[in-house]
Amino acid sequence: MFKIRDWLYICGYPQAQDNKTLAEQHIQALLLLYKPVQHSGIDILYLPVSEGVPLPKHALEKGVQFVKAHHQKKQMVCISCGAGVSRSVTFGISALHEIEGLTLREAFLSIRQHNPEAMPDHVHWESIAQYYGDETDYWAVWQEVMGID
Repeated sequence: MFKIRDWLYICGYPQAQDNKTLAEQHIQALLLLYKPVQHSGIDILYLPVSEGVPLPKHALEKGVQFVKAHHQKKQMVCISCGAGVSRSVTFGISALHEIEGLTLREAFLSIRQHNPEAMPDHVHWESIAQYYGDETDYWAVWQEVMGID
């Protein structure tokens, strides 16, 4: 589980299933993108999102609204996908973009500082870039984080 902000965590499915881990981080809201999980006392939204497939606009909006609503209530939110690397990072980028006003690149680099494996797939990046009207080239950002000139 990676702490991105005092209120935002990103994790993979194994951590999303672990009551102890969620309790230790005081998680009050869980956005699940891989498989559903049940926990008492945690508000859960399950949105099935597949790798390599463009994000449906309604799924992106619903997921980000869920995160924003809990952030406004000052609740701890965790976004979870299979490994905590791509889908959850994509929604985390979108949430930071909307909540903090960061560019998509800035939001991604901020997440990557806390989760060195973070790497949204290019199809999801293109989905959010198109949605937000951001022309940042995925491959340029990929080269930057990979240290390729």
